[in-house]
Amino acid sequence: RICEGGRTSYGNTSDGRSVPSRVFRSIKPPFADFRRLNYKFDSYRVFIPHRALGRSTGDQPLSDSSHPIGSKKLSSRAVAAVTNAVLAIVLIVVGTVCFFPSAQSVSSVEEKAIYKGQSEDGVSLMFNVYWGTEEVCGILDVLEEYGAKATFFIGGSWADDNVSVLKTIRDKGHEIGTHGYFHRDHSTLNREQNIDEIRRSVEFIALAADVTGTLFAPPSGAFNDTVLDAAESMGLKTILWSKDTIDWRDKNKSDCYTRATKDVKGGDLILMHPMEHTLAALPEILSYYKQQGLRAITVSENIG
Repeated sequence: RICEGGRTSYGNTSDGRSVPSRVFRSIKPPFADFRRLNYKFDSYRVFIPHRALGRSTGDQPLSDSSHPIGSKKLSSRAVAAVTNAVLAIVLIVVGTVCFFPSAQSVSSVEEKAIYKGQSEDGVSLMFNVYWGTEEVCGILDVLEEYGAKATFFIGGSWADDNVSVLKTIRDKGHEIGTHGYFHRDHSTLNREQNIDEIRRSVEFIALAADVTGTLFAPPSGAFNDTVLDAAESMGLKTILWSKDTIDWRDKNKSDCYTRATKDVKGGDLILMHPMEHTLAALPEILSYYKQQGLRAITVSENIG
């Protein structure tokens, strides 16, 4: 006896006698690749039939369908194939449900925010104002000299301290939008907080300068769908930009000029702030626009 278990089968010796041998149901010896296995007990040569090892006695292996072991192998392959197919389907479904709604949501947010106007020959200078009262006055003088119009997004707290300048902006025919009241990160606020922050600025500007704005520029350009919905519920369009001079960070006249003029074209919305170097670059910027056949117009005129 070689080991326990299995069933008894019979093989023939060279003189024709039948002798029992143990055939193992599920054991595959490490030497299973041998075409014939022989064990010698006393004077008899006992063999384990090749079928017990999943082999035929000819040159070709048994087909999977003609042998139980082969059938089990086939079943295992089938199960694996089905499992892989199911997993693939699950991944596809999860990807469809999770990814595409997010993409649609991003698309929806981007469509509501305005980055560019529609004018073919007009560009819009946008001044976000929370400081720089003296520079604001200088900017108004330069704009008047060049016959240019601009949009000023006013912070409520600045307007509260500079009502007379706010009225001057209005009187010179420029557009006034809201920039919130305390320059908060609107993307961190819930809907009610957004509405409250924006409304304070809108109401004060209306009270102080008798101007009802229709545009909102989120401080630092920080926004999300909640911000857009809050602004929209108040009848305001959310405005971003197509060109940013980054004049609040890079205090350099040349950089400001280059960023406001490089590859400029009709419809551009150009972000600026009331900075000393911005004021210094403004005459050259407006001169360049005129040379290119471009007009400096308000955001509302630009977006249509």
